Amino acid sequence: MNALKTINRRIDEGLYRRGFQLAQVRELLCLQFWVALFLPLVGLIFGVFFVRDCFLATMLATVNFYFLARLIQNLIFVRKGAVAILLLSFYLRLAVLACIVVALIVWLDASVVALLVGLSSVVLSISLWGGMTFLRKHIRRQKDGC
Repeated sequence: MNALKTINRRIDEGLYRRGFQLAQVRELLCLQFWVALFLPLVGLIFGVFFVRDCFLATMLATVNFYFLARLIQNLIFVRKGAVAILLLSFYLRLAVLACIVVALIVWLDASVVALLVGLSSVVLSISLWGGMTFLRKHIRRQKDGC
């Protein structure tokens, strides 16, 4: 358990050095790292190619999520033109991601199901993070007697 805490702390410190100042964003990205690491392993029951395809999609989703989180955090302090920049960046990344997914399906004959599972890793991370945050606040309220 100590090793996991050490790895989490190092990931957190690395993200902070890269400009992720909000603790919640760093926590969410760290959780996404762990989901991205272990989600493809669940696919071992479906075969090696499923794991490969799920891993590739999970890495694509993680990289996309990383840059989106960095952009949003930088745009928090910018008022003028922030929405236009955010939308342009989002749709540009979405188009690139779509091209990569199509290429994986066409050239690698990747499993669409595995790709969907991998791309859904961000949704799983956000759901887990939201649940953990809710439980932390609920437990804190119970301790305070409210």
